[in-house]
Amino acid sequence: QQANQVYKPYGFKAMHLVLRFLAFLLAYGRATPAAAEAKPKPPRKPRSRSPSCGSPRSRDKSGANSDQNTDLGLRDASATDRDDLATDTHCLGLSLLNVALESGGDEISRSDELIGVIQDDICKSLLQNSRADSLSVLSLTLRAIFNIFLHFKRHLKVQLEIFFTSVHLKIAGMETASYEQREIALESLLEFCREPELMLELYENYDCDVRCTNIFETLVKFLVTNAFPSDGIHGVSGGFSPLHRLALSGLVSILHSMA
Repeated sequence: QQANQVYKPYGFKAMHLVLRFLAFLLAYGRATPAAAEAKPKPPRKPRSRSPSCGSPRSRDKSGANSDQNTDLGLRDASATDRDDLATDTHCLGLSLLNVALESGGDEISRSDELIGVIQDDICKSLLQNSRADSLSVLSLTLRAIFNIFLHFKRHLKVQLEIFFTSVHLKIAGMETASYEQREIALESLLEFCREPELMLELYENYDCDVRCTNIFETLVKFLVTNAFPSDGIHGVSGGFSPLHRLALSGLVSILHSMA
């Protein structure tokens, strides 16, 4: 009997390395707890037995001055540079990931090993990047989640449910989030609503499954609630805002998909 052949697309090894590298870029700057515990402590310096000159008070003053001189404000600057580097690295990794998914998502979804990399490493990093303060990182992350929905919805059912409820709907309806963050989340939801087949699959795969959340019902209720002003935004009567227009556009797109 011949063994079952596992499908491996052309350039499988290269694509596997690319996805692992993209996962590394998405997780750049985040130290794992195990790595933090395994980090060796610096050795303690032995006490000097040589006689010291000067009084203890003078030595304390000189030590304090030396600490002030060696700081020079570089600690804050280096921390800011590390944050900027991590943000730029995440944006680069997310941009490359979107290109890979949009150009070869169908072929990637045919390989179980490549799906495993996306399921374990990339999805975890996307969930972490969705909590970033950077609007660029948030926008690219939501775009990557949308691309994963299009190509891997049959393989990542649980992960996509978490993304939809804990990322899109949570950010769009969170009052503590900034106006720009809510707008980006609503724009991403509008992309989902403009895919007629995707809306039907949401209802069939989640609302009709007793083990899953009623994602389609939750989405429609959320859009209805946010499609018109009630008491204004954050207690201020501001009338019909762009956020209301995005929610209303999503409802109209859903109605078109059901017609």
